[in-house]
Amino acid sequence: MSAYHFTRESAYYANMQLPKLGLVNFTFGNVSAVDRSKNVFAIKPSGVPYEELTPEKMVIVEFDGKVVDGRLRPSSDTNTHAILYKCWKNIGGIVHTILSMLVPGRKANGISQYTVSPMQIILQ
Repeated sequence: MSAYHFTRESAYYANMQLPKLGLVNFTFGNVSAVDRSKNVFAIKPSGVPYEELTPEKMVIVEFDGKVVDGRLRPSSDTNTHAILYKCWKNIGGIVHTILSMLVPGRKANGISQYTVSPMQIILQ
């Protein structure tokens, strides 16, 4: 069994909840799961459809953004996840969804702003 088995499995099962809950379209969005004892996290690979995702396809990344295990390219959000894990020790996972609708926000200088891509941080 791989040293990253549990981390990969955790990230995989969390990622598989996104399409089931209607929180993503196509290949957009991702979840990462951290293993603080190894200073790594597992994240969804970029561009892989959810129906083709497996635990083995999850990419293992260090907190500096360096890929340490995995054959595929990690999510384009990897560096954001890495910085968050590195700076905040109580984060246990990150969920980044791409919703199919716009959520009205505030107005700044007469221009409406919308939230289209919320990122949730899961605290341990």
